[in-house]
Amino acid sequence: MFIEAAVDTFCRTEREKLYNCWNEQLRSGWLGKLKLAMREYEGVRDEQRRIHADVDLNVLKGARLVGMTTAGVANKQDLVAAMAPKVRLFLLFPLVLASQHAIFCTCNVQAVIIYKQVSAT
Repeated sequence: MFIEAAVDTFCRTEREKLYNCWNEQLRSGWLGKLKLAMREYEGVRDEQRRIHADVDLNVLKGARLVGMTTAGVANKQDLVAAMAPKVRLFLLFPLVLASQHAIFCTCNVQAVIIYKQVSAT
């Protein structure tokens, strides 16, 4: 029940309670709007990422030759699997473990070419 009264007649604790009540009402409305906006933003962001991935895949599928670093291939395994390359060329460096190259051979590959580079030391 709301009783109308002049705020200037309230004691300090009554004014603080009223202020906190108004503040809570304002915050709850804004927080709800903010949460809704964040969900909408995340949906748009995810859709944009999906579109970018589709465009990247289409560009790479149309290329005759694609070069990637080992780190790039490791970070984009889904993209490499979707490209389904027929031939893969690996440059093995002495410091790179063979187990790291196993992740690159997960797709159907017709040929794998391995070139081992010897260190200059």
